[in-house]
Amino acid sequence: MLALVREAFCDVASIAGKFVVGLFWFSAKLMLAYYKSVVTDSNV
Repeated sequence: MLALVREAFCDVASIAGKFVVGLFWFSAKLMLAYYKSVVTDSNV
């Protein structure tokens, strides 16, 4: 029973980890795109 719970927890942690990394990657790309647009706008 304990092994099953531990295995399920590891699966959830893996999915959550991938989700957090994906969210962080997406926000970093969004910030970079925003920064580039601000820089190009200020140069014009």
